Amino acid sequence: MGQFSVGVDNTTNQIVMDNGDTCNIRLSADSHHIDKVKWRAHGFSLDFLRRRRPSGLSFSFRSIDTDRDFTRHYLKSELACWGLEATIEPKSVLEDVLVAGGDCFGIDYKNLVHPTPGTAPGYLDMLGYIEAIESKVNKPFTFGSLNKSPQANGLDVTVKPSGDIYLYGIENQRLGNIHFDRVDWQRLVDHVRETPLTRALYTQPLTELLTRLDNTELLRSIIAKANNPYWLVKELAGHAGLLEQWDAA
Repeated sequence: MGQFSVGVDNTTNQIVMDNGDTCNIRLSADSHHIDKVKWRAHGFSLDFLRRRRPSGLSFSFRSIDTDRDFTRHYLKSELACWGLEATIEPKSVLEDVLVAGGDCFGIDYKNLVHPTPGTAPGYLDMLGYIEAIESKVNKPFTFGSLNKSPQANGLDVTVKPSGDIYLYGIENQRLGNIHFDRVDWQRLVDHVRETPLTRALYTQPLTELLTRLDNTELLRSIIAKANNPYWLVKELAGHAGLLEQWDAA
């Protein structure tokens, strides 16, 4: 894995530098994903950063709030295997900071998606998660790439392994495929401006949009099942008439 990964990271860094950009590689460090990953790049990546100092790349980590203890232990033990002593400093409900070799790396925590009936209490519900995000960025929660106020938000684009393109959290609207379609930023911006549902989600606080839906047992069950704003649209799309109420928002 080592030589291949070094080659990939070097190539990525060169592409980023040639375009005058920067790239943050965020590695999953929760128990669900760690269990599925054959090659674990967490320690390798920070060792690569320490030795090569790529000017275009940075690294961070992500997990879920119910796995905070697992993530802290895993990262410290994994980095120790690479000769890196690490400490972790709590920052907020959604953030830790990992300190290793004089460098700091963010750990972002999402809330639990699709909690099962037997899930232990203590996890953030969807509205609590939204409140935590709003506190972090100092602005109301909308869809899109949320930047801290006063910086404007951006597009939040996700590309599936198949090459299909979506705006993150709005996976009921396929926007094309990177292998077969020509998709540029202006086309994506136009889609947000011209599509009523997407425009509403990108420009209006989600909590306000939710107040426009009838507070029925069905809606409450959908919110509890998804438990995450970025999974909510997918759940609402399975019930006729709900998302359509936001088209005119």
